Amino acid sequence: MKEYTMKKIITIVSAVIVSLSLAGCSSSSTNKSNNQPKTSTVKPKPKYYFDGKKASIRDLDITITKVRFFKGLTPKDKKQIAFEYIVKNKSNKKLDITNAWLAVFNAYQDNKNTDGKLEVGSTPLNYAGKILNNQNKSIKKGGKLAGAIAYNLDSNKIPVTLKATKGVDGPKIGQKTFKLGKFTAQSNKLGVN
Repeated sequence: MKEYTMKKIITIVSAVIVSLSLAGCSSSSTNKSNNQPKTSTVKPKPKYYFDGKKASIRDLDITITKVRFFKGLTPKDKKQIAFEYIVKNKSNKKLDITNAWLAVFNAYQDNKNTDGKLEVGSTPLNYAGKILNNQNKSIKKGGKLAGAIAYNLDSNKIPVTLKATKGVDGPKIGQKTFKLGKFTAQSNKLGVN
């Protein structure tokens, strides 16, 4: 009789263990399916993008660090918008700060007759020294270099839209509009920024 009771207890304990194991398996799969929608709602950043501050394409990243507005050197000169930026080379290709910028960005001011594309102007002497000296230097893979570029404004009131493309004449990857700020005087002396 003792043997029969012992077998009964072992059978009951085994059944409880199997039930708990199966319940544990089913609850973990339920939790996994509940977590699936949460992870699928997070969108990864696109491979090529411009978020208003950073542009990223296959070969390089450009991060805009500052935007400034300058008066012309003389009253006849056009006012300018200047972008300070850092280029990171992600490839083995020879890149310099100016060509990297021009491969990605164009600046526009809306007008009723043309597409409003702005001309690149002379970089203000306020950037003389380190940044201007970087213009023709090649950036190594993984290297970063600071630069600056200025556009001549067609209007002193209309905002400037900076459009980024995936390389020269490539598809648009983003844009940002900049309201014109306070115009400061350009330096007329070569100096160090």
